[in-house]
Amino acid sequence: MRVFYREAVSHGKIPKPRVVIFSLFLIFSATMVLWFMNGNSNPPLVCYIFEKCIKVKSIKEKNSSLLLPKKIISVIGLEASGTRFLTSILAKAHGLSKHREGSYGFDGLQDGLLVQHFSLPWGSRCECHPSPTIQNVVLPGNCSVPYKSLSPSCRAMAEDANMTLSHTGINIYPQRYFLDIVANKEWYESQGVQQVFVIVLR
Repeated sequence: MRVFYREAVSHGKIPKPRVVIFSLFLIFSATMVLWFMNGNSNPPLVCYIFEKCIKVKSIKEKNSSLLLPKKIISVIGLEASGTRFLTSILAKAHGLSKHREGSYGFDGLQDGLLVQHFSLPWGSRCECHPSPTIQNVVLPGNCSVPYKSLSPSCRAMAEDANMTLSHTGINIYPQRYFLDIVANKEWYESQGVQQVFVIVLR
């Protein structure tokens, strides 16, 4: 039997064991590369062998999510200072048909660009909420839902941004708030999103 095997190997009918092992290694490596390129972070084979999933936060995961835009231009300023007018001009200048109002829901991304408007403070009427709070981050428009309705991706982003999620309003934000410009900009840029603020003074 051994003589037959050696003869078969020498004539190329049966691959050598080293060739088989090397081929399997190449197939495994190519599979892992394709897995990560498709935005996955937990290879099932690795999880099965080590019983612990490896969390990988790749650049593609940062910027290819359907929730996150590539660039945000946020116009912000005191109420009645012309911020809404400037926002509409910027949106039209970039060929956008609409812009996002504060933390309202929004699903109108075009070419990865979002133009957004904030007033300081932003939200409902002053007499209803005379003491607005400070909101550190406003998540993408698809995340503007009640906490119980948050998708796993939105919930993970909210936790990563250290957001306070105890509000009982129509979404995860307080009814009236001042946006923390620095914290919002830093968080989005940590996600691979370019965040630009246009501050209107009066």
